[in-house]
Amino acid sequence: MKIEPVVDGKFSDLLVLNNASLPHVNLIDLSDMQYFYERAEIFNQAITDQGTLAGFVIAMTTGKSYKSINYQWFVDKFASFLYIDRIIVASSFRRDGVAQALYQGLIGHAKSTGIPMLTCEVNRFPANPASLALHEKLGFRVVGTQLTEQGQKEVLLMVLDLHA
Repeated sequence: MKIEPVVDGKFSDLLVLNNASLPHVNLIDLSDMQYFYERAEIFNQAITDQGTLAGFVIAMTTGKSYKSINYQWFVDKFASFLYIDRIIVASSFRRDGVAQALYQGLIGHAKSTGIPMLTCEVNRFPANPASLALHEKLGFRVVGTQLTEQGQKEVLLMVLDLHA
């Protein structure tokens, strides 16, 4: 398994993987992928030795003009962080260490650039127990909750303090 940057314009497989992960992430299109490609601090993919897309991650630092209400919640509370907008693993690769590898890359990048914490949200409703269990295992803690999508979702806002 290798973790590598996503190449501009090579978004079709990422979109399929993203949109297969609904409702745990929101629906996005090619213009959204281009937006992330141009602004994200981290936009990496996990590729198997056979060349298969196993997962991907998009993460933003503070100071971006990103309108996500979850990102904005963290902006209002913390001066510096790496916000994980989405981390998605193909169903056939879950529990194979793909998410752990993507997270280790995020943690390494944050530490090497002086970013003190990772932030993310995990769905409380509709529940995403596998994601919550992974985040708790990695040491994330809940610092708030928020209703999104006109009350159709409730998320747990979580932080991993890298200096603890």
